[in-house]
Amino acid sequence: MPKTYYQRGIKITLLLAVFGFLLVMFVANGANAGYTFATKNGQGQTGLELKVDSTTIYNGVLQPALSWELKNLVPGVDHFFNFDDIKPGDMGRHNISLHVKKNSAYVCLDFNNLQDFENGMNEPESIVDNLSSGELSKNLEFFAWRDDGDNVFEKNEKVIFGGNATETANILLSSTTYAVADANTGNSCAVNSTNYVGIIWCAGDLKVDLTTANVTCDGSGLGNVIQTDSMTVDVVLRAVQANSNQGFKCKKDVKPECKDKNGKKCEPKGNNGHGNDGDHNDDSNPGNSNDEDDYTDDDGLPPGQVDSEHFEKVKETKNLVEQIRDKVNGLRNSLFGRHS
Repeated sequence: MPKTYYQRGIKITLLLAVFGFLLVMFVANGANAGYTFATKNGQGQTGLELKVDSTTIYNGVLQPALSWELKNLVPGVDHFFNFDDIKPGDMGRHNISLHVKKNSAYVCLDFNNLQDFENGMNEPESIVDNLSSGELSKNLEFFAWRDDGDNVFEKNEKVIFGGNATETANILLSSTTYAVADANTGNSCAVNSTNYVGIIWCAGDLKVDLTTANVTCDGSGLGNVIQTDSMTVDVVLRAVQANSNQGFKCKKDVKPECKDKNGKKCEPKGNNGHGNDGDHNDDSNPGNSNDEDDYTDDDGLPPGQVDSEHFEKVKETKNLVEQIRDKVNGLRNSLFGRHS
């Protein structure tokens, strides 16, 4: 069922899907090859509307059952991917069209709940496979990009994921998030615009030359270990209204764990959590560090953090400053008393 969430008053529509793959090389298998997804079209909402259409090509042939014009999808009927007889060297291309209405939007692509299934073993597989779980996700490779609508990867088109040595589904589609359009990509999807995502998959070794835009699929290296195996993964297209979420990023920035040069955990600084000078005690420039990258202070640690040894020295210095301040105040009061 479609799920619609509200975050800070902004409508977020999730389009749920499951890619389903079943590889059968020598025997038939009646296992479930995939599910479906549904869209929430946003009618009656003033915030945001996102609709989808689809084109699927399998081994160079258009797949009408996996392609549709712009519409609301029917759970159990409409499928992005639904193949039950994929063989080594098979290759598919999929073009997803995102139609943004009512407001501009940031769009994210999330993959969750990747699962492999062994589905039993036939004799050829049992000779080479002693695992109880499936290995299909380790042998299907993927590549995705921001397409111009022709379902062909071309030079200078933006890569969303893949295109290097780590293209297998178990890496690319396992609890991962990718930006179709967010603050990191530079632009949101404009209102009343159509935006395209291209996806290529290969049963074997997928090679993408980003310089020439040449794409090849070689299934000669696939062995019997993945016979009868299947895999599924949940897919989410996440749309967020851009005007009210300036600077939105599909993936939150994760700061590295802070450790000093001795491997000890860093302590909070004693200067409002920031430092801009050598002793990290002067906070004349709160909220900023003093070095060029503005990410680490001049001790080589992230702003707001110091090593434990330095933290103790800062405390001693602060105590000494307090003592001197008390003595100065006492002397000032004494001097004022003489002249009064």
